[in-house]
Amino acid sequence: MVVLSRPRLTIALLCVIHQHPVDDMAAMRPHQPPERKNDQMTGKNQYVVPHGSHWGVGGEGNSRLTRVFDTQQEAIERAKRIAQHEGAELRI
Repeated sequence: MVVLSRPRLTIALLCVIHQHPVDDMAAMRPHQPPERKNDQMTGKNQYVVPHGSHWGVGGEGNSRLTRVFDTQQEAIERAKRIAQHEGAELRI
């Protein structure tokens, strides 16, 4: 086995420890966002909106909020993760 860099060494060692084949490196690569069709977003855009004295996260077109947070920053962080997972945009 040829080790080209430290991250590959770490992955190779983890493969040995967990008995995964070293050739199965594709499963260990960082997560890639979903592919876009014609360079368009595919998921529901996520909105961060005021909700009384709190902040809510909701998907575009949803009649209910996905979740309500105490602070705007918490809502933004959650909406970012959802938007990245769905290949959508975050709107504040």
